[in-house]
Amino acid sequence: EVQNEVKKIQKKYGLDDEFVKFSRAAFYTMDLDKNGTLDTREVRIGLAALGRKCSKEQMAELFGMP
Repeated sequence: EVQNEVKKIQKKYGLDDEFVKFSRAAFYTMDLDKNGTLDTREVRIGLAALGRKCSKEQMAELFGMP
């Protein structure tokens, strides 16, 4: 079922298999507690590892939090 959703998104946005593979690897690398989701802490750590620091306000906006 998840794979079907990925394929729909891939087709909708014209994403190639290499991009999906890279994105999946990035997700699993950032999912520190291995629960299948990314919380603000995990995303902040992942972005910091890539040299991109985000403020708490930016993270709240990214996650749609007030």
